[in-house]
Order: sequence, then structure tokens, then C-alpha cells
Amino acid sequence: MKNVMLIAVALLLVTSFASADGLLDGDEVLECSYLKGFASWAEPTDNDLKSGLYVGGAAGLDLNTYLALEFEAGYYKNDVKDIEGIDGGNVSTVPLLFNAIIGYPATDMIYPYGVVGLGAGINNWNDAAGGIDTDADSSLIAKFGIGCDFYVNENVALYVEGAYIINRADLTAKSGGLSATEKVKLDTWLLGGGLKYHF
Repeated sequence: MKNVMLIAVALLLVTSFASADGLLDGDEVLECSYLKGFASWAEPTDNDLKSGLYVGGAAGLDLNTYLALEFEAGYYKNDVKDIEGIDGGNVSTVPLLFNAIIGYPATDMIYPYGVVGLGAGINNWNDAAGGIDTDADSSLIAKFGIGCDFYVNENVALYVEGAYIINRADLTAKSGGLSATEKVKLDTWLLGGGLKYHF
């Protein structure tokens, strides 16, 4: 519930910011806010974790033809094969990212872009086998990717995106009064797409 409240508050703040007028001056300013939703295949680089699905959304503001700023939030979960001899359970992450989108219109309907983001990852390690108490720390995360918008009309676009999320977190296991902590590489490849709507 705490994670959901954090996402809701952050989305509200960014949506309000994205709706503000007069941020910049000049002919290139679009003053156009947008929302988007997506689903992506999440492939972890660590062989101890299984593939999963990343779902989420973003709210953003087109500053001009070539640059946009957005806030992204989502959720993905990877089942655990084995971490330090502990199997079962899953590791989940709620990314909260501030992204910069840099692109150039190839045509009136096609817009390729690159994305760079930085933010926080709220990580959890749940349901480990044998009744072992497990936990995961939140972490600083980064995102790098490329994508392309395909506009259906002036307001609606379908898009595809491939990205890489850097996420290193401390995972802790406790049992019988003993505790062990390991920094685990939760880096993940993302490949998917979604729907984008401009106001």
C-alpha cells in the first residue's frame, strides 16, 4: 500500500507540472503534456532470476520538438531460481524514474528517440522457501534506451521501446538468529511498447 501511495503522489505532482503553461518561450515550444501506458518483457541479466513482465505508465511534458521530460512508474517481478542457496520466492521492483526523452521526427508520423532516466527502485524479496525471512533494500537506478513513436493521429501514438535498467540492491536473508546480506545485480533488459496520448 505504501508503494502505491508513493506512485500516486508522484504521478499527481508530475501531471500538475506537465499541465503548466509558459514553461519556455519560442516557436519550438509545444506546451503539450501526455500520458502513456506500457507493457514490456523483463529479462534479468542474473541467471538466478527468471523472466517477468514490466507494466506501468508515465506522465510527461514536451518542452519542444526534440526534448521531453517525464515521470515513469511501474512494477515488475522475477521469480528466484537460487540466490546464495535460497530458492523459491520472487524479487519485485517498483521503479520511480525521471526520464529525459531526446528525439527527432523522421516524418510527420514517425518519431525515433532515445531515453535516459534516473530514480529510485523500491525492491522486495518475498516468499522464499523454508520459511526464511527475506528483505531487499531500495536502490538508486538508471535507465537507458531507444524507441520509436508511430502516430495514428495528432494525439495518439503507438510506440515500441527497448531499454536497460541498472539496479544493484542488498538482499538479506534471516533464519535461526543468523543473517546474511549480499549485493545482487538486478539489472534488467526491457522490450515492449504501449500507447501514448497527447493532450
